[in-house]
Amino acid sequence: MSRHPGLMRCALFALCLTWSACLPFDEDRDAFCANVDPGRLEELCPPVPAPAGGASTDAGASGDAGADAGLEEDAGPEQDAGSEQDAGPEEDAGVDGGAVGECFTAADCPERPATCQNFRVCVDQRCEYRPQEDGAPCSGTPAAQCRETTGTCKSGVCQYTPRVTGSCNDADACTIGDVCNGAGTCVGQPLTCANTANVTATGCSVGSCTITTCAAGWDDCDGVYSNGCETNLYSSNSNCGTCGHHCSWPDSSCAGGTCVTSCSDCSGCSDCNGIECCAPKECRRRPTGVEYCN
Repeated sequence: MSRHPGLMRCALFALCLTWSACLPFDEDRDAFCANVDPGRLEELCPPVPAPAGGASTDAGASGDAGADAGLEEDAGPEQDAGSEQDAGPEEDAGVDGGAVGECFTAADCPERPATCQNFRVCVDQRCEYRPQEDGAPCSGTPAAQCRETTGTCKSGVCQYTPRVTGSCNDADACTIGDVCNGAGTCVGQPLTCANTANVTATGCSVGSCTITTCAAGWDDCDGVYSNGCETNLYSSNSNCGTCGHHCSWPDSSCAGGTCVTSCSDCSGCSDCNGIECCAPKECRRRPTGVEYCN
């Protein structure tokens, strides 16, 4: 046993310990177990447990190393950080003129509608828009109806060309046939609203003549301009004193604008379509349904 130092060390524990206590010296295990009493072989030389996972320690270490290597290869996300290099579109935008406000020359700046404030310049790689020179063409929506949508620039403002012809609205209720006069102005023909029967003043509404004032005792109850103030408010039983005030029996007569009783003894009288009808007359009905006294 002197030839096996490890065996010598473990022999001290042979009487009370199993070979598992001597695992650090497993190079002498085979020699030791070869000389153990067969009756105590299972006790002193039990099977050596396999490493966890069934793989060798070296294999595990190499696996860990492989895992570490895999992590280093997966360092791609840091390479993704290189996508910041893809921020190049901003540079490309400046070169191609696609990014508003960035430029190297005026041609890089986006064009704007044909207004008088769209002259492109590039200052410190930034787009600026300045007034066009006088005479440059422009377009837009003019404030006046009798102007074309195109014109020329003057002092940074679009001067729209006058329309030669075309209808318009001069916003005057007392004119008709409104047209552009060729100088940029809308002009209409004045209405002639003459005073008709019993009319003292006229006006206009939506291009039509209207009656505004009637002579005393008269009114325009039918709303027709051509026949003037046609109703006598002093004597009309249907419009007594005012349009629509109807005198009914027994106060069946309009006198001086007031409905009054026209009979002293009304026992033989009746109301016939708003008219007093007394015997021997009778209230009759026409085929049209209208009552009359006869």
